[in-house]
Amino acid sequence: MNQILHFRLNLRHFRIDKLFDPKKQFIVDGKLIIKCEGYIIREESHPKLKEIDDSGLHPVQESKDLWENSNEKTCHINVNGKLIYLHQEIFNHLFPESFRQNPVIFGFSFDSVELAIKFNYDFRLVYPLTLEESLEIFKFMKIYGRKGIIHDFERFLIEEINEST
Repeated sequence: MNQILHFRLNLRHFRIDKLFDPKKQFIVDGKLIIKCEGYIIREESHPKLKEIDDSGLHPVQESKDLWENSNEKTCHINVNGKLIYLHQEIFNHLFPESFRQNPVIFGFSFDSVELAIKFNYDFRLVYPLTLEESLEIFKFMKIYGRKGIIHDFERFLIEEINEST
């Protein structure tokens, strides 16, 4: 869920000695209470998901079926001795030519690499991502992904990361 927090904080400037002035009573019984007023705007879902839901189409199911259909997966990536199978088109789209000759991943967990690959099938297969997952996918793509893929994921992060993330 995408949440956007907006706060307006009005601070009046004053000297520090006035803060401790007992006549002003900013501090009572050893406590200083600061009142903040603001508002929260919360969107129910990602805008791209809403557009799809409104149309009545559910192409995410096609992507899910494609991901789960192992009969057509002709490529694999070795991640710490475990293999992730994927379709040739996704493999070619995601990775540069130099990586395709020896598809071995170092320095990333199997789960992180699997999330990155699923993201390239359809971001809704992994949505919503935690901040940690997003940053791990971004690191993975910076090292192993093609420049166009990195740019696409950067745009996704810009839309997703905000004050509430």
